[in-house]
Amino acid sequence: MEILGLLCFVLSGFISVLSMMTIKYVNIKFGILVSDMIFCRSVFLFALVLPFAIWNKFSFLNKNTFKYNLFRDLLATIAIIIWYTYGSKVATNDVVLMSFLTPIMVLIGVRLFFASEGGPIGIWLAAILCFIGTMIAIEPSFSRFNGYYVMIFVAAIFRAAVNIVTKFTVAKQGIWQSFVTTAIFTFPITTVLSFPTFINFSMAAMPYILLISINYVMYLICFNLALYYGNISFMQPFDFNRFLLSVVLSYVFFGEGLLRHTIAGFCLIVCGYIFAVIAQKYKI
Repeated sequence: MEILGLLCFVLSGFISVLSMMTIKYVNIKFGILVSDMIFCRSVFLFALVLPFAIWNKFSFLNKNTFKYNLFRDLLATIAIIIWYTYGSKVATNDVVLMSFLTPIMVLIGVRLFFASEGGPIGIWLAAILCFIGTMIAIEPSFSRFNGYYVMIFVAAIFRAAVNIVTKFTVAKQGIWQSFVTTAIFTFPITTVLSFPTFINFSMAAMPYILLISINYVMYLICFNLALYYGNISFMQPFDFNRFLLSVVLSYVFFGEGLLRHTIAGFCLIVCGYIFAVIAQKYKI
């Protein structure tokens, strides 16, 4: 079942890249705010799940996991709004590269809070290696590094916390209940945090909004399946597959090239991931 979890995890990564590309395209082409797109996405998910929730009399609202679900979706919404709002201001490849810090943060979190197997220093060395690789990949001279990158880094921290809490809720509730609670809780949280204004909202963009919403549903399903069947520590290092897709799509749709220092930094990140796996296996 770990292989199934890994396949779902890789697929969820690809879907997230497609969603990122679509949101950036709509923001550039139609001028629609990222927060408005995120709100529409949560409305679609809420409308999709609500009939099933009513049919089951909201039985999924388990009191034992209520606070964890609420905490998870609050963190997730904050991370998503920050991620896409500031991510649309920088090169797509840079956003994906910054997101590679999330898996390492997850491994550190699992190591600290769940006492997972591993040595005392291996994961910290892997984290340092990945962080250095990310900085080199973005810009060795830091000439492009600005406040947008800081906010994306903050979003990566929030996203790592979401992954850890989701692993806990999926184990307690199961795949379906975790998916439904995400749909129910995300709607009011997104409504409050995104403050939908519908500035420059265009009906011509509706097919793209629908595609973004469908992508989100598929992402949640694949991600929950991955966490349910897979080992989070085993899966996280395979997250670098998203970069390969983002390189191709960002070049095709936005004309963003790939620089030599980006390749060097990415290779360093991959080495950090590999070292993290070795460190866990041999308890370095």
